[in-house]
Amino acid sequence: MAFYPRDNQKPDHTTHTALLLVPDPKSNTKSSFRYHISTFAGDNHWQYKRDELQPASEGLSFGRTPHLAALVFIDYVSSDETEIRKIMESVPLKQCDVNWWCYHWVWDVLIRLEKAKIIRRLPEGGPEKIWQNGLQFCKQHGTSKDEVVPTCDVDGNRLLSEL
Repeated sequence: MAFYPRDNQKPDHTTHTALLLVPDPKSNTKSSFRYHISTFAGDNHWQYKRDELQPASEGLSFGRTPHLAALVFIDYVSSDETEIRKIMESVPLKQCDVNWWCYHWVWDVLIRLEKAKIIRRLPEGGPEKIWQNGLQFCKQHGTSKDEVVPTCDVDGNRLLSEL
């Protein structure tokens, strides 16, 4: 789960939330992907996005983008990216709902990935608790693009990061 800074004064909307699929640095796989939803300014029409992230772009490691503030490590996955992408694309977007945000979509995706046994069983409190732990961690440890991305586990405990 990835957190990106957002200019928004609402306390729960200071970050944009996405999911990253990043290969083990020791593997031969070089493609990283960011999955997220976004709207155009002033518009509540959500759009699903799958961005292939360039390896080592701007001198950064796989999956790293200049504005990435913090990460929550969810799980290692062995599934094919196509299978994961199909699940992401199948999650409904709640158009024109002013109370539904990108993190709600991430929660729905995590539940579907768990049901498909692509990720391990989610801890008590589910994706919402993971997001809350990650958001708190991001607020305390957010980073600039020059540093290793602060990363935590699903409980908010700091981990070593290779991004």
